[in-house]
Amino acid sequence: MEVKTRSSEQFGEPETFVSLQKQRFIVAAANQYMLEHDIDEEAQFDIVSILTENGKFTLNHLPDAFYPIVK
Repeated sequence: MEVKTRSSEQFGEPETFVSLQKQRFIVAAANQYMLEHDIDEEAQFDIVSILTENGKFTLNHLPDAFYPIVK
């Protein structure tokens, strides 16, 4: 799961800042963890975005936000 927080939407929604490079890093880290701990399950990659404006918090959960990319 990746969590992104922003204090305004001036430059876009927080979840849009999870770049392809960041996704690849997260997938590689999850894969390594699963190999080291002998976990033979599918992984799910979610994004949680948090927007805080004027003391109010807006939470957005995006299940299955991205998938491992096959090279």
